[in-house]
Amino acid sequence: MLHERFYMRGPRYDFRGSICDFLIILLIVCFIFQCLAVLTFGEVVILETTSLSYKSLASGYLWSLISYGLVHEGVFHLLFNILGLHFIGRIVSHSMSRNKFILFTVFSLLAGGLAWLLVNSSHSINGLIGFSAAVLAYLTFYCMHRPRQPITLLLFFVLPVTLRPRFILLATLGLETYGLIFAELTSTGSIAHSAHLGGMLCGLILFVITEKKYLFPLRFRFGSNSTMSHSPQPNSSSSARKFKVNFTQESNIQQEIDRILDKINDQGFGSLTPAEKASLEKAKKILGKS
Repeated sequence: MLHERFYMRGPRYDFRGSICDFLIILLIVCFIFQCLAVLTFGEVVILETTSLSYKSLASGYLWSLISYGLVHEGVFHLLFNILGLHFIGRIVSHSMSRNKFILFTVFSLLAGGLAWLLVNSSHSINGLIGFSAAVLAYLTFYCMHRPRQPITLLLFFVLPVTLRPRFILLATLGLETYGLIFAELTSTGSIAHSAHLGGMLCGLILFVITEKKYLFPLRFRFGSNSTMSHSPQPNSSSSARKFKVNFTQESNIQQEIDRILDKINDQGFGSLTPAEKASLEKAKKILGKS
């Protein structure tokens, strides 16, 4: 429905209904309890029962396949995951239902945990902690969904750099693969690159399943055939096409508004024609009275 679209909600409604805000609060609360529990019971006890490792699974702590994502090594580890959840996860959550996003997050953590278990031996001393596998899954899905939409990042939090998501994804994949081979497999690093790659694989699988953008066995197809991936041509026949809707029938109104809202989601609000903007406002008033 019209009022359920995220760009039609007011600020208060969006805050109360945001699953990402809930996850951010959950991570912060869990970190506070983690710090208090470490002071009370000791760090070893807490990590043995919450982090993922062969020892925790052998002890019957099956919840560690998910709970590892709720504990962090320190403030900066938590902060980076919160930033990823806020800036990337929030956009991804707008493209799917609340329940689907929750399942996506759970499966991302499972995929990251299983990938880490496959790479690390049962004699590994350290366990796996952190929400990064889910954040990398969000990043992969976003970059596959909008590969050509430029985004601006602050390099070292100072220098603005504009990149396309497809290049960010390829660079991330390269760095994580390099870290896996030359750091994690040689036990010379403390970053769980295998868990990150497991999360990225989960994001890729979700994109393939939901968007049907795959060409086996040759290659994956980034994005879609819509103008989300290609700049619209002002003289094209599609842009010159005119749409009319009968506002006396609610079914016709809903069908037209769904088309307009999908166009906003793909191309942005600026792609709407004056007639489409007028139809959107008129439908909003009509449906708001029903």
